[in-house]
Amino acid sequence: MMVLEYANYGNLRDYFKKYYFNLQWEDKLVILLNIIHNLDFIHERNYVHKDLHSGNILQFYYDGNVDTKITDLGLAQQLGGNSNSPNSITVCGVLPYIAPEVLCGKAYTFASDIYSFGIIMVEVSTGKPPYGNIPHDEKLVLAICNGGLRPNVGKGTPKCYIDLVNECLDANPNKRPPSKEILQKIRNWRFYDDPTHSRNSLFSKKTKDIKMYKEFIDTDFQNADKNFPRRETTLTLHPGATYVSRIMSFNNNNEPKNSKGIQIEDPEGKKYLLY
Repeated sequence: MMVLEYANYGNLRDYFKKYYFNLQWEDKLVILLNIIHNLDFIHERNYVHKDLHSGNILQFYYDGNVDTKITDLGLAQQLGGNSNSPNSITVCGVLPYIAPEVLCGKAYTFASDIYSFGIIMVEVSTGKPPYGNIPHDEKLVLAICNGGLRPNVGKGTPKCYIDLVNECLDANPNKRPPSKEILQKIRNWRFYDDPTHSRNSLFSKKTKDIKMYKEFIDTDFQNADKNFPRRETTLTLHPGATYVSRIMSFNNNNEPKNSKGIQIEDPEGKKYLLY
């Protein structure tokens, strides 16, 4: 018998349904910092999670603080090959979080986990699961792989955050940053505004670090909190939108492509295209 810790705040998706509009960007960064710290721990041991999504991220409440942990390592394995045939693809997971190269028949890698993390970053910016208004079928696969479709970030999302999302969601897995680089960047966003915090010793006072600090103070996360509308909206999911892991099979696709622009979305669902 295995005894597991009880996640009294449920998974991240359920947590957002209840508490999202009470969160500041500081809270969101803490959540992301815990997730990428967990993922970096997995990657350091040469394992790929292969099924990273908000339903597999649990929220724990301890003494006034909320902790976030990655769970469900049932599909996790050390780096290896792929058993897909040239003409058909079979994958297991939650479609919106699966990297496009995996949808095109390539093997899971560290970079495919990073893509999943990028989708979670989008979800953190909106409080809503990705692609909730469309069915999760082969048409979505084609749009992701051949059309470069990516989910919309939330209105008011800081530019430095959007830039990191774009890096994580790049169609070319070789261009996605490793977990340790993401971990350092989010730590800078979270702690660099506090010169007394002990974690600042992790960072040098290089020009790029100072610039990142100035970016945080002057324009990004603090102003983003002011611009984000704090009112709840009803979320109606398409009946074909599925957020549980499942086995899916479909025809092979072309090499993945990037979109030429990025959309942002406000809490009421209005979309704006940025270039």
